[in-house]
Amino acid sequence: MPAAVNDLVTLKIEKLVNGGDGFAHLDQLAVFVPRTAPQDVVKVRIARRKKNFARAELLEIISPSSCRVTPPCPFFLNGCGGCQWLHLDYAAQLETKTALVAESICHALKSNLVDIPAILPMSNPVHYRNKATVKCTLAGNKTLELGFFARQSHQVVDIFAQSKGTCLALSQGGNRFLSECVIALQDHLSWLRQRKVTSIAVRSAHSADNVQPVRISTDLPEFIFAGRKKIIELVADQVIIHCGGRDFQVTGNSFFQTNTQQTEILLKVIEKFLLLDPPGKVLLDLFSGVGLFSLSFAEFFDRVYGVESSASAIRDAHFNSEAQGIHNVSWIAGRAEDEFAVLAATLPRLDTVIIDPPRQGCDRRLLTQLVSSRVQKIIYVSCDLATLCRDLQVLAAGGFQVLVVQPVDMFPHTYHIECVALLTRNSPESI
Repeated sequence: MPAAVNDLVTLKIEKLVNGGDGFAHLDQLAVFVPRTAPQDVVKVRIARRKKNFARAELLEIISPSSCRVTPPCPFFLNGCGGCQWLHLDYAAQLETKTALVAESICHALKSNLVDIPAILPMSNPVHYRNKATVKCTLAGNKTLELGFFARQSHQVVDIFAQSKGTCLALSQGGNRFLSECVIALQDHLSWLRQRKVTSIAVRSAHSADNVQPVRISTDLPEFIFAGRKKIIELVADQVIIHCGGRDFQVTGNSFFQTNTQQTEILLKVIEKFLLLDPPGKVLLDLFSGVGLFSLSFAEFFDRVYGVESSASAIRDAHFNSEAQGIHNVSWIAGRAEDEFAVLAATLPRLDTVIIDPPRQGCDRRLLTQLVSSRVQKIIYVSCDLATLCRDLQVLAAGGFQVLVVQPVDMFPHTYHIECVALLTRNSPESI
């Protein structure tokens, strides 16, 4: 008899899938169970049932997997949804992520010829985030709670306010600053209530107490929280992040990679891909942010063009190139799909393109333009495996060859995976 909602069943978890859940079969039905590990034998309750799959709630671990560990964070045990895999040994996380990338890429491209090396790990996978957005609520309209949403919920799991705890993912500087925020905000609960504050974001330098003032997101315009004495400060302060031997000014909502330590690894991977063969004379850096890639690799090119739609990031990029004394980079404010069309039509040559789009990936127009352009090499940096696979399908169908996809563990203890893909029109002899 087919499983129905609220049925209690016993399953053996076969593997973890993109999204973080465990996967098992119940006869011919695929069942997804959060917070499980490969080879766990578990008792679950069927929570939702569709024609071809079901989602289940974990009730009991009958026989634990050998890769299961005691989560080092009490808030994970309380249901915090910030991390998904704290119950897994780190080596098992890495193995799973490499397998997910290989399976997804090979399926998307219908080829097993793409080189997919093992994921590059963190040496110490804690306190790695230089930026986080925490949720803020007033329980009972009077008790401050500050933390992250529970999994698949809008219920805040308090970490920083009543619990006075720390987040294992957030940098030490960020944790200290949020603790200070709690003290300050306790005297301004009516202000929070009136402005319907929903979240607070903090960004810090990786290895210093250089912490940007907290940005408060409300139903009204965004403001900056600037400490105990001034609750609203209409300025955009900066943080300086040292990465790859360079200092980068990052302002307000300007994008910068959230894991500074692993960004150093990311830069090494991209440099290796750039230099496999002569990189050409012109580099186009799409979604260039504050200039991380443009400035890090400007020495290899005669001319670099950075394209970015964020006004604050463009201002930061101008500042960073001047501060670093780099003068062969031009910054272009605009959408990647709009500006690429102009550059492709006007530049006498366009050799290499680096793409680092947001989670939703590239606009289809941009992919079509890349296919029809004279670009010889694309390095695609992605934080979302699903949209990476989608975009690589388009580029491969248009004549590019996907040679390598290198995973980098930018987000330990979560299912998120950063990848760097190398594509060329003509394959280099060796990688």
